[in-house]
Amino acid sequence: DNGAALDFTRVQGWLAWDAIVATYFLADIPLSFRSGYIAKGVMMLQPQQIFRHYLQGWFLIDCVASFPWDWVMADNAGDLQALQMLRLFRLARLLRLARIRTMIRKMEDRIDSELTSLCLAMLKLLIVLLIAAHWLACVWWGIGWMMRTAPNAWVIDRNL
Repeated sequence: DNGAALDFTRVQGWLAWDAIVATYFLADIPLSFRSGYIAKGVMMLQPQQIFRHYLQGWFLIDCVASFPWDWVMADNAGDLQALQMLRLFRLARLLRLARIRTMIRKMEDRIDSELTSLCLAMLKLLIVLLIAAHWLACVWWGIGWMMRTAPNAWVIDRNL
């Protein structure tokens, strides 16, 4: 059956993507111990201060958000409570977006070029539009999934 092969390929693709994302975030943790920060307008580059600052700040959030919980909880795939915990840990990844947002604001403050500021504003708008399109597509799929028992339901017809 060709549909089963296609589904298996999709699953492999998502597993590969998940592994890449998890590897990236896990590799970012040791790098964060070596990344300087700005305190009261002064760039702090002393390794001991960076280490302490990261441990007291984002370290715990980064560990929870970066840990590949999907792999650990794979054995409990049928357990509803385990799946709910998995969703909670995945939501922790969104906390990293707050960190990125803070970094972008600091970067914007340091930009002197009007052209660069304009390009950054356009990039942010594009990202917002892509996120909105993604959420609309998710809602559209959800509506189709709720209507899956109807004859000729497009979600079922396309094996989605």
